[in-house]
Parts: sequence; structure tokens; C-alpha cells
Amino acid sequence: MRLNRLMENEVRKKFQSELDIRLRQGGCKREKGVEKAWQSFRDTIKDVAENVVGKSRKRGQRRAKSWWNLDVKSAVRRKKELYNRALGEKSKRAWEDYKRASKEAKRVVREAKEEDWLRCGKELQKSFLENRRAFWKKINGKEEGHRLKLGVESKDGILLTENEEVKNRWKEYFRELCLMVKRER
Repeated sequence: MRLNRLMENEVRKKFQSELDIRLRQGGCKREKGVEKAWQSFRDTIKDVAENVVGKSRKRGQRRAKSWWNLDVKSAVRRKKELYNRALGEKSKRAWEDYKRASKEAKRVVREAKEEDWLRCGKELQKSFLENRRAFWKKINGKEEGHRLKLGVESKDGILLTENEEVKNRWKEYFRELCLMVKRER
């Protein structure tokens, strides 16, 4: 289950209210014995949590991208619906509708990815200034089992994608940044 979603106020309130309703409706069966009562209570909590926060992905499922949001989801869904309709109707107008929806979906995805990159950059900058250890964990990909894949440009404008090259460029960049801050003081 995606229990980390319980950190969000809205999700937590929904969980609490649904659990309260379920318990009042007798979601927990009155069992004889502590062990059976506990199992019933535990199963009720698990069921409500699963309904509210959802299940985490299983092997082979795609991991949700940080840029994936409701706008992207609806644009992609609309594109798929129009594609299926165009396949069925085989009319010129249906294909034109699909092409327009496809362009719109690409635009929405591009904008969402750009916003996500900006957010990621701001997070890196903030963690560099506030908590260097957390910053280097993110750069080295040791944060919560996630691997941060970054491509950065060298001073010469060449795109670096190899992990060591990227790490070295980030180190170089932030050393230069630190030197600039020290000079200003």
C-alpha cells in the first residue's frame, strides 16, 4: 500500500472518516477472543487503507512518474479514446480529432515535465543550501532507494549522461558556487 499518501492532510482525513464510518457500521465483527478481534480490526484498517491510498505497484508495473498528474492523465486518456474511435470509424474527421488530441497530450506532458524539472532543481538547490548531506544523497542516488538520473552540460556545452561524469560536474559546479558565495561575504 502507498501509506506515504497518509501524510497528505486530505487523504488522511478521508482515511479517518471512512475508517470511522466502517467501524460504526460494524466493520469489525464482534469476535470472541483477543486474537480474532485483533485480526478483524486489522483487516478492517487494511481494507479501508487500501481503498483510500491504493496499492503500491507490483513487479512489472510501471512506477508513477513525478510529473504525472490529473491534467496529463486526462489528456492521455482523451487521446486514447479518440484513437480507438478513429480506428472504429475510419473517417477523416475522427483521425483529425485524434491528431489534435495527440498534439494536446504532448503539450501537456511537455509542460508537466518542465514543471517537474524546475521543482527538482529547486529541491536540489534548497537541500544544497540547507542540508548538504541530503543533497549528496540525492546526487549519489542513495535517497530512499530512488536513483536520480540526471543529464547535465559540461562547461563546454556537451551533454554528460554517465553517472561519474554527472557527479563530477555537479561537484565542480557547486564548488564554484560555494567559492562565489564566499567571495561575496
